[in-house]
Amino acid sequence: MEPLDHPLSPELAQLFAAKEQRRRELAGLPFSVKVRLVVRLQQMAAPILRARGHAVQVWPLDTTTPRQGGASELCNPADHAIRPEEPGCCGDGSQ
Repeated sequence: MEPLDHPLSPELAQLFAAKEQRRRELAGLPFSVKVRLVVRLQQMAAPILRARGHAVQVWPLDTTTPRQGGASELCNPADHAIRPEEPGCCGDGSQ
């Protein structure tokens, strides 16, 4: 971020720091998690775009192909920090 001519308020400085931290966290996620996040955004936007008359294709995710270790492709324990609304999706009771 480039320096400004005037100092930021403490609230804005905290907001920008949190935004930068969130971007670093997202950048550090595994590729498969990033793809699932994009698909989730597609799912959220699809009804709005369809209502506006757009043809929308949400990427399909294969939930039946086991990943290394036997867990499904859609479920990763690391996702629980990103999708807390889906506790225990790994079938292990985790949150």
